Amino acid sequence: MEEQIRQTNPTLHRYLFTVTTFSKLLALSLFIILPFLGFYLGMQYQQKITVAPPVVSEVQKTAIPTPTPLIDISNWKTYTNTTPAFTLAYPSNYSIEDRSKQFPPFTIFMEDKSKEINGGGITQNLNPYFFISVKPSTVGIADYLNNQDNNLTYLSTKLIGENSFTAVRETHGSGYSPQEQYLIKAGNFIINFSNPNGYGIDSNILNQILATFKIAK
Repeated sequence: MEEQIRQTNPTLHRYLFTVTTFSKLLALSLFIILPFLGFYLGMQYQQKITVAPPVVSEVQKTAIPTPTPLIDISNWKTYTNTTPAFTLAYPSNYSIEDRSKQFPPFTIFMEDKSKEINGGGITQNLNPYFFISVKPSTVGIADYLNNQDNNLTYLSTKLIGENSFTAVRETHGSGYSPQEQYLIKAGNFIINFSNPNGYGIDSNILNQILATFKIAK
């Protein structure tokens, strides 16, 4: 092949096979630039696939049916809220305390007065509890979760009773942060049921309470 090129065009042959100062500089430049260019393009691609987390879309999430435990609720009490309007049943040995001033705009604690938990570093024992907080929101659950200020990470959508609850956890939190949180949209409000890690009530009881939850129409 080289002989054919030499015979056809001697000038072209000398040009292709002669090492010049320019060809040395070109080779050296490519040797230095190409690795940096490859690294830069790789970093740009990695940022595109990792910087923005996927948007949570409830339409794409399938509600997971959650079995409701067979608990006798015939002697349970009924809690009725006005804004937003909803009702739910809760055990008769539970007390309800309004903590809205401490956690505005609206928060109630439901405590199991029949049991106590050692505070573990806290100066007093605690009753197992969960709390319900309500926040005004004109957006749906998906947009609410995608707002990083709310510091929540989507886990799953659970069908409990007749309602679909969005299970979440705090994105950043201490060991005492709520382990189980369930969100549901009611009109222009988002209702959050939180069962604190280490101090919460039995998850079966919480599931039973959520199964009785009804939004007034």
